[in-house]
Amino acid sequence: MQGCHAAAEEVVGLSALVAALDRALAKAGNAPAQAVADTLATHVTRGELQLPPAFSHTRAEQHMRRQIHHSTSLGYCIVVMSWAAGQGTPIHDHGGAWCSDCLIEGQLQTTLFRIAGQDGSHYRLTQYAQRQASLPGSHEALHSDAELHAVCNPGQQTAISLHVYQQPLHACGVYLPDPARPGHYLRESLSLQLEAQT
Repeated sequence: MQGCHAAAEEVVGLSALVAALDRALAKAGNAPAQAVADTLATHVTRGELQLPPAFSHTRAEQHMRRQIHHSTSLGYCIVVMSWAAGQGTPIHDHGGAWCSDCLIEGQLQTTLFRIAGQDGSHYRLTQYAQRQASLPGSHEALHSDAELHAVCNPGQQTAISLHVYQQPLHACGVYLPDPARPGHYLRESLSLQLEAQT
């Protein structure tokens, strides 16, 4: 993964969030993703995390990813994403890591899938939920690579979301429909980039 941390010193409330995440993970047991998601929601709904205006900037090619913290002791990282209207992701996993996310502003639609089977290099997926988030603090947790999702901004305004990954995410697997085999998907590795600090 290229790029460096965004201007984390400008994020009001970051140190308090990090301390709360450390405490949550220490007590999380077998459900770290849910504990982290709940902690993110608490801080966002209380207005305890304030991002600088630059974090609402977007670019036309794809959504922007800005890392604001990497815990050297626990391994997790915090990434802020900004999504222009209509931007989204393909169906993807998180490279074996758990992840948690929380909406800060705008709207996001998340479609959730499970791997229903595998035939060689082909996967069969089952969609099991679709969620519309429009309230700050709306959150979800994905616990393993058996859980996949696709995310998009269906609104007309920029959306901003907060993500915590078990470890820095250098790449993920994306699941693309195979036109030659309807209902089957091929997994490809996608390298992920961070925005450089400005």
